[in-house]
Amino acid sequence: MAQVGGAAAHVAASLSRPSGVGVRVTAVRPHDDSDLRAQGASLLGMPLERDYAEAAVDFSIRGEVVRVFVNAQQGFVGLAGQLAHAVLDSGQEIMGSTPFPPCPGHAHPMTVGASAGRVFWCCPGAPDTATAVLVESGRAGHRRSSEWPSGSASG
Repeated sequence: MAQVGGAAAHVAASLSRPSGVGVRVTAVRPHDDSDLRAQGASLLGMPLERDYAEAAVDFSIRGEVVRVFVNAQQGFVGLAGQLAHAVLDSGQEIMGSTPFPPCPGHAHPMTVGASAGRVFWCCPGAPDTATAVLVESGRAGHRRSSEWPSGSASG
């Protein structure tokens, strides 16, 4: 769960920086839905993935809790990407008409992009162009880099 917590904290910090809104991780814990998964697999006549582990992560955005679920067995880059995707819609609902996170120079929020072992924030109009790298795989693990371009906090 430590890697899940680290990825969640990294995503929270990367959302706080450009939005000016404090995003915090308030809980990270294992989530056991094996009974429900077994029922679903049985009903669908599919094999059950026995080595699947899920985690529940609670983020606090403007005092409201957003709970997301992730596959806890993936690497840091995958966790960061899945967590960033999962928290965006709920975060935007909480923020109302304020873009979350703000896209520099535009009146809409950024989205999450991924390619070649990296996860990044990008403009929906240019999904292959990183505005800010959230996390990137490296030869010796991963490099956490979420420096925002100057002026991005203004939206």
